[in-house]
Amino acid sequence: MAEKSGFFNAREAEDGTYDREYDAEQFAEYFANFISNGVYANPANQLKVVFDDSPNKPFVVIVRKGKAYIDGYWYELTEDMEITIPVNTKAYIVKDVIRCTLDKSERKVSIVLEEDVISDHPTNNNNRHDLILSTIIVQPNASKLNAEDITDKRPDKTYCGFVTGVIDQIDTTELFQQYDETFQTWFNEMKGQLSTDAAGNLQTQIGLLSNLKTIVKDSIVNAINSLYDSIIGKTLKTLEEVSSNTEQGYYVDALVVDELNKKTDACEYPLSSFSFQTFYDIPTFSCYKIGRIVLLNASIILKAGTTFFADNLYLLTSGSIPEELRPKSMANIDMWGCNSSYGKTVKCSAYVTDDGNIKFSAPTAHSYYKINAIWVCK
Repeated sequence: MAEKSGFFNAREAEDGTYDREYDAEQFAEYFANFISNGVYANPANQLKVVFDDSPNKPFVVIVRKGKAYIDGYWYELTEDMEITIPVNTKAYIVKDVIRCTLDKSERKVSIVLEEDVISDHPTNNNNRHDLILSTIIVQPNASKLNAEDITDKRPDKTYCGFVTGVIDQIDTTELFQQYDETFQTWFNEMKGQLSTDAAGNLQTQIGLLSNLKTIVKDSIVNAINSLYDSIIGKTLKTLEEVSSNTEQGYYVDALVVDELNKKTDACEYPLSSFSFQTFYDIPTFSCYKIGRIVLLNASIILKAGTTFFADNLYLLTSGSIPEELRPKSMANIDMWGCNSSYGKTVKCSAYVTDDGNIKFSAPTAHSYYKINAIWVCK
């Protein structure tokens, strides 16, 4: 068992040393007891990552100036910071992370760009503590970023969170439950106990209005109504209300969760919705849309008598794919070709256009092709 306390004035010993010495880490540990980790919420755009949207800066994002607090250490970005996101030359979608990180070994807090992450969750150990400010999706061979590629992670406590006060706020749901249980206990005890001076006895049982801990104290009804309004008046009931809200202290209705679940449910599309050219056979096919992500897998065999030539551009579909599956801009997809005996494969150049057509070309002609594609729709 160890006991720790502080801070006390030091006394100088005969050899010139002091009997009470404290370092920065102890002060940080002390202040961390009062202030929660996160980004300061006023104004609401502190350390928010936004798209620059300048024609000459297609891959530049801006971290707005602001302050953060991590485990007792403070950080301030005094001016907006520009960060250039690397172009994605890979065949798959890349996710980058911008984080505000406390590094105790380097003795600093700084903004860091982490590229092509497998997990976007923060690291929190004895040496490093991350606040994830945003995640950024980079499409393969995209010519620019878009505002919708950036996801603000600051409001999510599992990633970052806001510093809203020096004391954690009580859970109002639990508070109302305690009020209700206390009232029911009191009411059951009151039955049959009122004397002829019912009003005086009741007042004694209820107590003085001045002892209420609510802001409103003029009557019990008004006090309860003020608590009710503070909850119901700050409840968001639709995803639109959630996305447009920039303030803290609001609650989310269960209807929002249900609406979100419906948007993220997997939706399957049949082969007939793609209108492949008549000179292809499609023995295997699957297509799903989950949120804004489209997953397409298909095997393609050329019908007898059909001839392809190397490096020619061919249209895979005779008509556009469903509008809700189309990408906002051209998206590259993975496609391979091989001969009828399923020998060595050759990678093709393939993509889906923003108007819903799938096109491809191959360095050598083949009779069998395979598509494994994923892209983000509008």
